[in-house]
Amino acid sequence: MPLNDLWGRLEFKHFVNSLLRLSPPFCKIYSNPKHAEPLHNMPRDNIEFQTADHVTLRGWFFRPPTKAPETRLPCLVMSHGFSALKEMELDTFAEYFTQNLPISCLVYDNRGFGDSDTKEGQPRHEILPSQQTSDISDAITYAQSRADVDPDRIGIWGSSYSGGHVLWVGAVDRRVKVVLSQVPFVDGWQNMGRLIRPDIMEALNKSYQEGMRVT
Repeated sequence: MPLNDLWGRLEFKHFVNSLLRLSPPFCKIYSNPKHAEPLHNMPRDNIEFQTADHVTLRGWFFRPPTKAPETRLPCLVMSHGFSALKEMELDTFAEYFTQNLPISCLVYDNRGFGDSDTKEGQPRHEILPSQQTSDISDAITYAQSRADVDPDRIGIWGSSYSGGHVLWVGAVDRRVKVVLSQVPFVDGWQNMGRLIRPDIMEALNKSYQEGMRVT
């Protein structure tokens, strides 16, 4: 099916274009906050949902206050990068989107971080890409189950580490209609090569292979 026909059938083109047009104001928020449009503490609900392996993840659900509760809106599922928490400006993005667009946003802490649980017997603050990408799909499942979300108009947003995750999820989860990836982490080995001196890389790699903890 031609891409234009697909967008037309989903009636999603306006949603995508509107999200992309919101990028410049975010540059203002971080580079020069006094020139950014003020946010208005958008209403949000505390939410929690279960992952496929029965771990409870917790976060917030934002929706425009001007929309009736029964209105089914597109939903943008948002997760933070690496060890960051939802309070680390993820709520700022969600507030801005819901203030300026007729969409809802689902924001949550990754498993083992912030308000989210981890699997019994597993350590907190453990970062496994396979689990985090699976959890994004579980967040989509939760969003689709809500009466105020249009299940056919789901987008995902990630930054840094989760920016790489959403590229993966968008490729394998057919429910995703929009992927927004900010400064994505897509090649761990290449990034290591930029951070670690070449003369110690071989020894460091060997220690990883031997299962040693390097401090």
